[in-house]
Amino acid sequence: MKDGKKTYPVVRERILPFVKREIDQFETMTAARFSLVVGILFILASALITITTNQSILLIPRVGINIIFALNIFIYPLQAFVSKCYVPGLWTTILRIIPYNIIFFHELYHQEIFDLTTNLKALVVIILFIPAFIMSHKIAEKWV
Repeated sequence: MKDGKKTYPVVRERILPFVKREIDQFETMTAARFSLVVGILFILASALITITTNQSILLIPRVGINIIFALNIFIYPLQAFVSKCYVPGLWTTILRIIPYNIIFFHELYHQEIFDLTTNLKALVVIILFIPAFIMSHKIAEKWV
């Protein structure tokens, strides 16, 4: 595994300007602060999924959270491709996250639940998750 301090300058030259601006905002992000952000989001998502597990009327929040995490599938392989080195989370994504999402969305499709209406309703959950993401960063910034 390459050192991030050595890899970052090389990777930075390969990415688009608007992505550079976003990444530069997190230049002072420590591993502890990132872990706290992930932990807060994990607790929030786990609570939401647990509450909605056996209640078909509350399927929409579960679908929304799963779409958010399904979009996250592309992050680790893309980071590994751009940096040309191993990225923590890559094997977890390949071996666990992708198969889980294939099964989850296949089941929804097979049960005729995964349709445009469900996705549009799940979009509301995704939009509501954005403030939680921002707040988790603010909390982590104060605590760490």
